[in-house]
Amino acid sequence: MCKLFRFTAVFCCLQTVLTLVNVVNAQIIQLSQSAKISLLTCSAGEELYSSFGHSAIRVADDSLRLDVVFNYGVFDFNTPNFYAKFVNGNLDYMLAVSEFNRFINNYLAEERSIIENDFILTNNERQQLWERLVINAQPQNKFYRYDFFFDNCATKIRDQIFAVKGLDAANFATENGETFRDYLHKYVAADTWTAQGIDLLLGMRCDYATTEYSRAFLPIYLKELLSKTGVLDSDKQLLDCKPSVYKSESSLSPLVIAILIVLFTVVYAVCSIYNRVNLQIITVPVLAIIALISLLIWYLGLFTNHWVMGMNYNLLWASILYIPMIILLITKRNSKLLRVLALINCVALVALILLIILGLQAIPSLALALSAMLLVFNIDIYIKNR
Repeated sequence: MCKLFRFTAVFCCLQTVLTLVNVVNAQIIQLSQSAKISLLTCSAGEELYSSFGHSAIRVADDSLRLDVVFNYGVFDFNTPNFYAKFVNGNLDYMLAVSEFNRFINNYLAEERSIIENDFILTNNERQQLWERLVINAQPQNKFYRYDFFFDNCATKIRDQIFAVKGLDAANFATENGETFRDYLHKYVAADTWTAQGIDLLLGMRCDYATTEYSRAFLPIYLKELLSKTGVLDSDKQLLDCKPSVYKSESSLSPLVIAILIVLFTVVYAVCSIYNRVNLQIITVPVLAIIALISLLIWYLGLFTNHWVMGMNYNLLWASILYIPMIILLITKRNSKLLRVLALINCVALVALILLIILGLQAIPSLALALSAMLLVFNIDIYIKNR
């Protein structure tokens, strides 16, 4: 009996491996009428990369001993120039196929919940979706250029289902009053350093209003969208773990730093009025840091494929003009040009206030404290170079 059990287990394992090989090599098979295709919605994890959840598609057919997961959220760390491609927005993700048990064990190890919803499909639609997935999994088709908002693990599934069911995205295009940035803040609290970094690097395009269709870039809203279309059956809890919350990487919050910057600005202004110390010793290093931030924003917005990093109004306070200003402060030359640059920066900082009032782009709270400090710096430079 024991030998028979081991033989059966080995046979099933080999059959699963052969099935995976057939999937990867696009060997289209006919699913039985009892086959099920379902949406897997995975909860957020503790790390930043997993803090927005995940979506995948499960295909199970007992008569074929088939139980696999199609996962659009996979990338290869061994990709040549991985980090350079990641920074420049040129990193390709891929559709990977794995055994269901291996997939669920990974999430069990991470203590992340999984909800399964069967797709309500006709036999023809089920076969059509299966064939699309298998073709997508071919080596020549499995790679795609990742975009967090418009081409990710959730939007890929959304687009496949809409194509199979003949659904029209225009029917779900009503704006709901919330932006892409608003949805990011639902997962990463605004008072964390990560959220401050996101708000610094993502430009005004991140503040475009979303629709039921476009907000499905997040797994939980993909599930909501497909439920509304009548494509999903009721929830089945595959894993039920305590919800994870992304944690800030430092106990020293941005709010504390912002308060310290404001206090420093007050002290700076008092010292400037009474000419007690040589403030250039402080001004030049601070402006150098701001200039480096400016160069980073310019580079990401102009020279990479990160679409949402363009049109970034953080450049009103993180001005590239601080580079020539630093040179002029150090060399003590052309005070007239220095005054002009300082005046331009003052105008830009005042324009930032108008921008915030109009709500065209959300500016990180820490940047507001830095803006107040820079306004005092530029006024001081303007007055002392008359």
